[in-house]
Parts: sequence; C-alpha cells; structure tokens
Amino acid sequence: MSRSTGLQRILDRYVGDPVALALALRRPAVRSIADPGRIGFIQPSAIGDLIVASGLFAHVQATFPRAELHLLHGASNGAALEVLDPGIVGHTLDFTKPVAALKYIRSLGLDVIVDLVPWSTLTAMVCRFSRVPLTFGFAAPGRFRHFLFARVAQYSGDVHQSENFRALASLFGPVNRYAYELRKSFPKPEVRLPYDRLIVCHIRPGGSQARAKAWPADRWVELAGRFCDAGYVVAFSGSRADRPAIEIVMAEVERPGRQCFMLAGNLTLPEFCYVLQHARLAITIDTSPVHLASALGVPVVGLHGPSRSRQWGAISPNSRSIDAAHPAAGYIQFGFESHPRAREVMRSISVDEVHEAASSLLAGGTGQTGAFVGPRAGSARQQTFAGGC
Repeated sequence: MSRSTGLQRILDRYVGDPVALALALRRPAVRSIADPGRIGFIQPSAIGDLIVASGLFAHVQATFPRAELHLLHGASNGAALEVLDPGIVGHTLDFTKPVAALKYIRSLGLDVIVDLVPWSTLTAMVCRFSRVPLTFGFAAPGRFRHFLFARVAQYSGDVHQSENFRALASLFGPVNRYAYELRKSFPKPEVRLPYDRLIVCHIRPGGSQARAKAWPADRWVELAGRFCDAGYVVAFSGSRADRPAIEIVMAEVERPGRQCFMLAGNLTLPEFCYVLQHARLAITIDTSPVHLASALGVPVVGLHGPSRSRQWGAISPNSRSIDAAHPAAGYIQFGFESHPRAREVMRSISVDEVHEAASSLLAGGTGQTGAFVGPRAGSARQQTFAGGC
C-alpha cells in the first residue's frame, strides 16, 4: 500500500485535485511510439506493491523485449529490486522534493512513464510535466488525477490489487494471465535453520498504519507456543527496528523444549525469500511477506483487519486469508485511511482462527482465496505502440 504523511495527503486533496481539474483542458495527447526503448514506472514506497506489480513488469518485458525498464522508487522500497527481474534499472528518488525528482526523470529520456500509485496527484503531476511522450496512470474514484495522463486504467477498491495492475498492464497490450514474477533463485543465508519444521512469523507491519495492522503480541505468544509444543520451530522475521518488539514475544515463548529464531535484521530480502521458499509455512500480518509468499507459492496465512484480503491478500492456492469480523474492518483501500476504532479491529481475530488455518495448510489443505494466476504468457510484439484502449 502507498504511504505518505498527513500533510502530503491534505495538500494532495485540497491543492492537487483543483490543479488537476484546471489542467483538464490541456490533457496530454496520446502519441504513437514505435518500439519504445525506455519505459519508467513510479512507485515511491511499499515493497509489497512492487511484488504485486511484478506481473505488470513481466507483461511489459514480454511485449517489448528490447525495452529498458526503469523503476523510480523511494528509499524505503528499493530493496525490492534485489528480488525482481535483474533487468530492471532502479533509481532512488525523493518524491517529497518533486522539482528535483522531475528534473531527474526528464534526464532519463523515457518514452513511456507509468504511475503505479492509485491516489496521489503529486506523482501524477510529475508524470504530466515529465516531458515523457506517453503517460499512463490510474483513474481513482472521486479524484481528478486522470486528467494528467494520456491513458488511464480504472482503479477499484472492490477487486484484488493484482487486477488493478492487470488493468494498467492491458494498456500495453492484451494480458492473457497476470502472474507475479520474481527471480528464479535466491542465496542461502548463513544461519542454519531446521526447514522441515520451520514456521516463519512476521509480526510487525511497517508504514503509517503499523499500529492498526498489528496483531496483539500476546496472541503471537500463544500461537507460537502452540506450534513449538507441537514440535515446530518458529522464526520471527522483520527489520532491525522490529527486534525489540520481537524479543519481548520470544522471551514469553521460549522455555525448555521450545525453539525460536530471530531473523529480524539478519537477512537480506533475497535471503528472506530463500527462507520462505524452504519453510513449512509463513504467518504474517498484511505487509510485504504476504505477497512474497504468494509469489513464491509458499503456504501462507495472512491476517487482515484494516484492509481486506479481497484487495490485498495472498492469491496463491495454498494460502489462507483471515479477515477480522469487527464492524470497522476493511476501512483501508488506498493505504492512508484512518478509523476511530482502528486499534480494536485486529483484536477481533482469535488465536484459534489462525491456528486452525495454519494447521490446515501444514496438513496439506488448500486455501480459500481467489483463483491462482499461472505463469505469464508472452504477447506478440506490436509494431506501433499508442497505449492500447
């Protein structure tokens, strides 16, 4: 999900929208481009969004195999490049300084630029004034950002995010099947883990919604304890900043006969992917490991409260998504929304629910999410590209 500060959101709504509306009379023209050489994608934050968008990158690469793909990312999500296709060129930009970002983008000589952010008028304006011949982006309900692009895909909060990115991908040509695409292999970490008994737990979300998306620590203690008592080993993943919170949980879980591992801050993202690939199961709140596990085909249980799994959940067949039953659940669509009862939502998910779903996957049960997307299908090269319909 896209992240931003409160001030940025206020400026975006009350300054950006009127400016976008004023520019409607001079909407960018659709131009034909024969065999685009350089295609850029803007995604300032969120590793998980880039994992879901990997199917879009794969489709563009298949449609225009000679094109260079350039990812214009922020400081917080650049690590995704280590697991995405190695042919994608990364550029770290600070989009809170739009003038400098715009100047840099103009220097790249792009033929097409695509805004992956569904709501921000700021990133849409960067596209509008980038001097790139062809611009793509989302048309979001109730916003005017669509006037800033030559071609748009309709964004919906009622479908999975992969379907929204599929709509963007279709602007480059027909999409037969939309599939996440990561690298084929990952480096094995130095830490020795009992993979045949390993359950990975990712307990700390990131971004401005971290508190709202977190499942209570005492629930993690009970859940991890149950699996340790059943003979499994629990490894806790996350960033170095997550270690203090994880250490508290581990201190409550560990006792004679139980074994836990601290992975937070000890692995690169590719190494973490290796661990996921070889573990028995992953259990995670709604953050990037949900999408990584889904992309890798790893059995995963995703916990959703402020968000809904129909939009942000795992989509592989061996996954389970648990949606909170709280009446305030599902208030997030774009990633920045708030609710006065936000802290109550995740508490409505019980340990029994999660344990049952996880046990089913460990026993070989299948998930209850949407249909699995198969391997990508290449499409024929187009002689002249004008952005689709």
